Amino acid sequence: MFYLNDVLNDIFGKKGRIDLSEICSGKKFDQIVGKLSPSVRKKGEQIKGILECGMSQSATVRLRTCLILIQHINEQISNLETQMFNYVYKHHKHEWIF
Repeated sequence: MFYLNDVLNDIFGKKGRIDLSEICSGKKFDQIVGKLSPSVRKKGEQIKGILECGMSQSATVRLRTCLILIQHINEQISNLETQMFNYVYKHHKHEWIF
């Protein structure tokens, strides 16, 4: 068992999601270390230990599910931002100050 907050600080950002994806990919540490963000590479020994002990299939599935959910949430946020921009542009463009 390991705790993500001991290794990763921000799993919601783009780099955090890439790091998390690499960690749960099933690859060996030497295969993924170059793809990890510099801040995570600093904790390489912890990650190497996690990967050498092996993650359970259940943990891997949960992590992948989290990545899918994070991606979905980000897509929904992007859609809402677009809708908000379009609404404001259509109904309040006279209030815009350039």
